[in-house]
Amino acid sequence: MPRRHPLTTTYRWQVASRCVAAAVGGFVLTSAACIAGAALLVQAGWATRAAATAGFTLASFAIWAAVIVWAFHTARLRRLWLNMLLPSLLLGALAWWGVQ
Repeated sequence: MPRRHPLTTTYRWQVASRCVAAAVGGFVLTSAACIAGAALLVQAGWATRAAATAGFTLASFAIWAAVIVWAFHTARLRRLWLNMLLPSLLLGALAWWGVQ
């Protein structure tokens, strides 16, 4: 079966960018969310440090899988990177504030 669209260099760079966003950006977003969530649970007194860490470590697998699926589902690369970078920075700041 012949291909309808040739695989251009631009398309290949877009796929590579999505792979990097899913792997690296997904890891950063997931770790920032888990650190911030665990720190806030401990500060609120709803869980011990060990329970919050264990709970968010288990949740991190689901969060990262959802981020990976979302990275390949989003139509625009700019939206993908902005929606990955801004929450990562916000959650990182929240985690920094929560750990202090």
